[in-house]
Amino acid sequence: MSNTHQPQNVSRWTPLSTLACAISALLWLYFVPARAKFDASIVALAYAGIEYSWYATTVELPDGNVKFAPFSKHCRKPFTSLPQFWSNVLMQPIFYTLYRSLVSSTYWRIILYPFDAWLFEIICGYFLMFLYGGYNPAWFYVGEDVYCHGNIKMAHGKLWLLLGVVIEVTAPFMDKLWIAFLPMLANLNLFPSS
Repeated sequence: MSNTHQPQNVSRWTPLSTLACAISALLWLYFVPARAKFDASIVALAYAGIEYSWYATTVELPDGNVKFAPFSKHCRKPFTSLPQFWSNVLMQPIFYTLYRSLVSSTYWRIILYPFDAWLFEIICGYFLMFLYGGYNPAWFYVGEDVYCHGNIKMAHGKLWLLLGVVIEVTAPFMDKLWIAFLPMLANLNLFPSS
């Protein structure tokens, strides 16, 4: 849920960036279980829709905070990015699947979700900064409550808490979706590791 985003600047992309990205993708492809890949793909698609809608229904204030104002003529231009999407695909096996298996209590998963989201933003934000030569093309927060070079914003804790609730409510749907798609995915061999 970026406050601002910087324009794409792929000129900062280096051969080392390409190598790091390829290694990450290969590790994901061969070592992440099929269910975690499926979950990560669905979560990444859902979050792209959430972020796009978030931009379209909020106004950025001068102090860097955002205000939900869905009918304002000053709403920001809808936005999401490919780096954001791929960060979710690559990292949600840890920050969704592993997190849900390590924290067994629904209550604690919701309460701790802001920390899970901030840790995701720190790790992915710095990885994207490495890939793009020092800046994060997916999100960049501004304001007094911003840390880690613009990768996390403390005011978003309440939004991450709300997202934690949404995740818990939709988790049974993810299980049903997996069961429904499993025969088709097995035939297509889209997720080679199991």
